[in-house]
Amino acid sequence: MRQQTIRRLCVFGSYDDSALYSRNRKLIDALTACSADVVEVRVERQEGHKSNHGRLSSLGNLGRTAVRQIQSMVSLFRQRERIKGSDVYFVPYPAYLDLLLLQCLLWRRSRSEYRLVIDAFLCLHDTLVNDRRMLPANGILARMAYWLERRTLRAADLVFIDTEQQESLLQGTYHLESERLAAVPVGIDESVWRPCPPKPLSGRFRVLFWGTFIPLHGIETIVRAAALLEVTEPDIGIELVGDGQTAGAAAELIAELRIGSIIWHRTLLPAA
Repeated sequence: MRQQTIRRLCVFGSYDDSALYSRNRKLIDALTACSADVVEVRVERQEGHKSNHGRLSSLGNLGRTAVRQIQSMVSLFRQRERIKGSDVYFVPYPAYLDLLLLQCLLWRRSRSEYRLVIDAFLCLHDTLVNDRRMLPANGILARMAYWLERRTLRAADLVFIDTEQQESLLQGTYHLESERLAAVPVGIDESVWRPCPPKPLSGRFRVLFWGTFIPLHGIETIVRAAALLEVTEPDIGIELVGDGQTAGAAAELIAELRIGSIIWHRTLLPAA
């Protein structure tokens, strides 16, 4: 795949490529540049659709996400004629249920006729059990998540992940061959984020955080750092932009530590 042009690429799934989650679009653009022909088979979004940044933030959101996923799979199934004839299929994150459906739709084709590429941006089992602690490690739902992730990863010919540490995690947890894993950094939308000359230091020094407040973002560490800086470096201020799962705990910690140097715009704002 890296040495020759893809004859026909099919991008398939219920993926989100909004400004809040640009990784999918960046990967699609990169694969498109290597393809002679591209078709995107995706769920049509209604006008006013907003990214579901909290899809894995609570069991309630997880349940609502499952319902939306079923609706998405119905939409994808109705477009099954469009997937015919492709030699590479890319399923962006989250690929788990989408890949199951795609394999069902391709059951008549010999497995040697096409290649499956997926993006495993966030590890499903690790996110639900260790990071967000939504599921007990030995519970049936955690075991189902493990089975689904293992099946998805082992079905793909090439798996994109974002760090070498995640590559090691997947290799150790699911016994995947290293040649089937490719570490691709998260990346940014370069049409929005561009190099610019540094501004001269004058007055207050500001540090900006922009994100969706998931546990991996470490908002608590940022807040505690602000408390220390407020005492030792009063000319340094921290500005937060975003909202999400850990926002409530962050607000409580700011109040508990009586931090006045943090400016917080508690809303989700697109980068553009």
